[in-house]
Amino acid sequence: MADTTVTLATYNLVLTGSSSCLSILGGIVIFYTYYKLQAIRNFTRTLLVYLTLADVLVSVGHLIAVIRYSCVYSGTPKTENCTANKTTEYEAICIGQSVLTTFSSLASFLWTSVIAIHIWSSVVIKTHKTEAHYMHVIYHVVCWFTPLIIVSILLHKDYLGEDYCYGTGVWCGIKSNLPQGEIEKWMYIADIGWQLACYLFTCFLYIHLKFYLKLHRRPIKLKSITDKLRNEDVNFVAVWMVIYLLRLWGFARFFITTYSDQNTLQQHNMSRFLNFLLIMQSYGDSGQGFWNFILFCVFDKPVRRYLNTWLFRNSEEPERRRLLRDT
Repeated sequence: MADTTVTLATYNLVLTGSSSCLSILGGIVIFYTYYKLQAIRNFTRTLLVYLTLADVLVSVGHLIAVIRYSCVYSGTPKTENCTANKTTEYEAICIGQSVLTTFSSLASFLWTSVIAIHIWSSVVIKTHKTEAHYMHVIYHVVCWFTPLIIVSILLHKDYLGEDYCYGTGVWCGIKSNLPQGEIEKWMYIADIGWQLACYLFTCFLYIHLKFYLKLHRRPIKLKSITDKLRNEDVNFVAVWMVIYLLRLWGFARFFITTYSDQNTLQQHNMSRFLNFLLIMQSYGDSGQGFWNFILFCVFDKPVRRYLNTWLFRNSEEPERRRLLRDT
């Protein structure tokens, strides 16, 4: 592949940076409302806090990537060469950002799957074992230590850093100068494989849950089925679709740039399409924290009522205390 130069448009950096900031702010609101509203602190909401922590770390990593890219490549085109072994300025930051985003993305997929298992089991199987203390410990071991092990192996192999291959973006990740086949293998192990598993697994569980409720002619009032869930927990059914819509673009870019030949990739129409996918990915990869805020704060009536009171202060202080007590 001949070397080409790429300078990401300003809007790519703006989209990634703004999406990251919105997700961090959304995550802070989720943490704050969990702390303030005792009535919403069921086990599902606790799991959401862990998921939100992972999503906030993803956004922090991408925000670091935006700042680093602006410093390193400001006014200088980035040369694409899949065999490049160039050390750039702030290389340690690049590796650190790769560690953070790889770890937290994997953790996010795993916590999303855990929440799906918990809600499906509570409604369909009618078991509360998913809330047991030993299960709680297992969740933490699996969701934090699995990504840690994968990232540690990548660090040991010196596989994390700058990517100069076709379609490179703001962020650092798996290096582009690895032996033949290693990039694809580790992309599956450290990212794409987990994404695909998360999409299929959560999609199946939540769709089965909706059909289960309809076949039993039950209104979607989860609290009437089990007192361990709130009615608003039904919003989790939409999580898999949110992840799909946010991550689809990077998922598609990976398969196109990995399995298409050079002539196809360099065609004008394909180049424009890949640029469109990069624009969408620039927003989507950092966006889950913000959209979780929309689902679980804006679309959660008790939380929305509290936030309206807290933000606009149109209600009397006793009303705020009543919301804290009775939501």
